[in-house]
Amino acid sequence: ILTNKELQKRHVVDLLMAEAYFKKTDYKQSVKYYEKYHDLRKLGTDDIYQYGYASYVLEDYKTTQKQFESFVIDEDSLGQNVSYLLADAYLKNGLKNEARNSFLFASGLDFYPEIKEDAFYHYAKLSHELKFNKAAMNAFNDFIKTYPKSKYSEEAKVNYVRLLLSTNDNLK
Repeated sequence: ILTNKELQKRHVVDLLMAEAYFKKTDYKQSVKYYEKYHDLRKLGTDDIYQYGYASYVLEDYKTTQKQFESFVIDEDSLGQNVSYLLADAYLKNGLKNEARNSFLFASGLDFYPEIKEDAFYHYAKLSHELKFNKAAMNAFNDFIKTYPKSKYSEEAKVNYVRLLLSTNDNLK
C-alpha cells in the first residue's frame, strides 16, 4: 500500500502511519508522515499536538513553534502542556518575550504542578533578563514563598536580591 503511487486516499494512509508511529514513540517516522499529510490536508487538533510534540522531542523547535502557534490553547491540561512546550520552543528559537508570555500562561494553570513550578521560575527569570524588573521582583518573591524547596529556589533568591540591590525602590 505504501509504495502504490496510484493510491486514491494516500493522505489517509499517511495520517494513519503518522499516528501509529507516534503511538510507538518513533517520532522521526511520525514526523515524516505528518509532513506528507500536512502537505495535502489540514491537521486536526490531536494531530497538531502530536506533530508539534514529536518535533519538540526531535529538537526541531521551528516546526514545534509553527504547529503549536496554530493550536487553540485552552485553559486545560493540554493547554498548559502546549503553552509550556511552546514557551521552551520560543526560548530555543531566541524569542524570549514570546517565551515569557507562554511561560506565564502555563504557570497560571494548576493541572501539572511540575510544569506550573518550572514555568513560573522561567517566567520570573525571563522577566529579569528582559528588564521587566517590577514583574521579575514580584515573580521571584512569589516563587520563593510558593516553592521554598524548589531546585530553583537558590537561584531565585540570588536573582531576587540582585533586583533589590539594583532598584531604588528596594525599601518599603
